[in-house]
Amino acid sequence: MPSTTETVRFGLPEVAPPFATVSQISVAEGVVGRNRPHRHPATVEFCTVVKGRLDWFVADEGYVVSPGETLIIPADVVHGAVDANLQPCEIVAVHLLPERLPEKLIPGASSLPPQRLRLPEASGAIRRIYSEHTHPSVYRDEIVAALAVLLVTSVLGHEESEEERTNGRLIRLAQRAMMGKDGLRPTVDDVADRLGVSSVWLHKLFVRETGVAPGDWARSKRLAEAKRMLEEGKSSTVAIATKLGFASGQSFATAFRKESGMSPTEYRERHAGLGSAGDEVFLVDMREVWENGVLVYPR
Repeated sequence: MPSTTETVRFGLPEVAPPFATVSQISVAEGVVGRNRPHRHPATVEFCTVVKGRLDWFVADEGYVVSPGETLIIPADVVHGAVDANLQPCEIVAVHLLPERLPEKLIPGASSLPPQRLRLPEASGAIRRIYSEHTHPSVYRDEIVAALAVLLVTSVLGHEESEEERTNGRLIRLAQRAMMGKDGLRPTVDDVADRLGVSSVWLHKLFVRETGVAPGDWARSKRLAEAKRMLEEGKSSTVAIATKLGFASGQSFATAFRKESGMSPTEYRERHAGLGSAGDEVFLVDMREVWENGVLVYPR
């Protein structure tokens, strides 16, 4: 699958404290295998979506992150894309070193839980931090330090309303129900009946909370599972289609090609054997800078 990736990244020692890295990634058509399970020691990641969307997991929770939303990933917590592939998107990400913050903020920043927030103060601060590195002023370090305080205090001061918590729980229940069991594909009406709510209301809430329609979300999850099974190479295409609830092998192949740009057979041939490595978790230390396989910072 052809892809275009543009990445601008600032890392230690050139990045302004209290950050270890500041980066912007723009992916036109997605990159296979770009976002496999990994973790970052010592740094808290704040990732804001500018365009497109991310379908990521953090620990045991899945998150669909839409434009204007920020995903927070604590230090040493395993995360990545649900199918290990980086979706078409534009994102800005910063890795924060909590111990470099003012002392009063260190405990709170160090204990932030995984979460997805639609918080303009946070996304705005992250984009400004990146801008200060691409077009630095003479006060760059002071501005970035102030923005770090704004970012952390905005997140720490944000409290979900009871309605937000209730809606979040409802969406998680709906997502689990929509995945169904082998060969079963519950409709939105089925799920709404099970949860005791209107299907129209559930559809609107789902789009508002996740950025995608329920059917599109479920299809994306099934196709991600299909990729994993194809990589393992243990099941035929028809068996995978049946297990995931597609009407036929042909309907599965059509949906798969539309989403990935290749047929299931082509995907299997290209990625056979990757399934066994899918459980591997990579350690990526954002405090280190490598060039051509050589550690250049710290020496």
